[in-house]
Amino acid sequence: MLEDIYVMKTIKPTLEDFKFRKKQEGYHVTYTSPVTLKSWSNVIKNKHLIKDTIESRKPMTHRLEDLKRTVKF
Repeated sequence: MLEDIYVMKTIKPTLEDFKFRKKQEGYHVTYTSPVTLKSWSNVIKNKHLIKDTIESRKPMTHRLEDLKRTVKF
């Protein structure tokens, strides 16, 4: 029965899913999942990753995925 099968769609992260606060040693980044509304936080010191996301007009999806993974783990 196809009605009984639940398909979970993967939603690509957007810049709006992240909150950034400048810290002395990097950025304190909080990611909130648009699906579950759970939040994860971490201090990110990787300047290249920050530059490719915050300072970009339209960050690439794979960079946002990298940032999400870095924040969550």
